[in-house]
Amino acid sequence: MPRSAARPLRPFPGADVAESTPAARIADTVAALDGVFAREEVAAKVRQAGVLLRLDCTDRAVQPIFLILDEDPVHVTLDPPGRRPDVVLTLTTESLQAVMCDGVALPLRILSGEIAFQGPVRKFLRVLPVLRAAMTDAATTEGR
Repeated sequence: MPRSAARPLRPFPGADVAESTPAARIADTVAALDGVFAREEVAAKVRQAGVLLRLDCTDRAVQPIFLILDEDPVHVTLDPPGRRPDVVLTLTTESLQAVMCDGVALPLRILSGEIAFQGPVRKFLRVLPVLRAAMTDAATTEGR
């Protein structure tokens, strides 16, 4: 579905809706993931992926996001970890928010060519529902 026909993106918890630049979406992504990784039950489940994931956002002037799901504690960082990632996803910040918050199917976006990947992406796909549920729960809790 072309982006213009899609419904508007729901912001991450704590996101400034008026500020929707790619850099702001990256900051929102990092903050949201940081929050859900702080919950031990979520961290324990996503650690099962056992991968270092790099999210290369194609928007201009945006740095990659690293999800370190093979360490204890799992964490998200903008600083390169000094080792090669197991999985790399190349996508826009809008696609990142759509996949993480709006339940857009990552495999379908990969098949359509909108999102490119390298490495064993199936390991990340196993834990993506856990991340989505935690982020939805965080958004619901914050909205109360």
